[in-house]
Amino acid sequence: MEIEEYARQYPFSYDASEVPDIGRTAERHYPDPEHQLDTWARRFVEESPERDTMEILSAMTKAIQAEFTYNPRDEMGTQEPLTTLTTGTGTCRDYALLMMEAARTLGFAARFVSGYLYDDSKIGSGEKELIGGGVTHAWGRSICPGRDGCRSIQRTGWLATGT
Repeated sequence: MEIEEYARQYPFSYDASEVPDIGRTAERHYPDPEHQLDTWARRFVEESPERDTMEILSAMTKAIQAEFTYNPRDEMGTQEPLTTLTTGTGTCRDYALLMMEAARTLGFAARFVSGYLYDDSKIGSGEKELIGGGVTHAWGRSICPGRDGCRSIQRTGWLATGT
């Protein structure tokens, strides 16, 4: 995925012309009085000596995959990000919200996306199919300036795209 040269290294500032479009998506939406989410998100910056934007965002995604347990839940809505962080469990929508809020603590704009997981090549192919394939799914999208200015970051299925 191509992002603007100036945004490849963290931190960067969004262009002033982009602010009206992304303003609320860069604001934090949930309280973090003890700075637990701040601390969790900052570790990815500290672990990236080059402070590479994509490396930081990818490391967050991989940490969710490695450190959290998927726990299907039929109730409507999402858990607060701190609940997901402290329990280490959640659904795709909970992970999306955690990822969004963590990215926002670092100044990235992020938004919630929902749709269906579907990969025609995996359906009936005998390969390990996507978790939740063919059902509703949610993921967080971090917004980075560039030609393909968004990176889709999701918990289940682990697809990363430039759309």
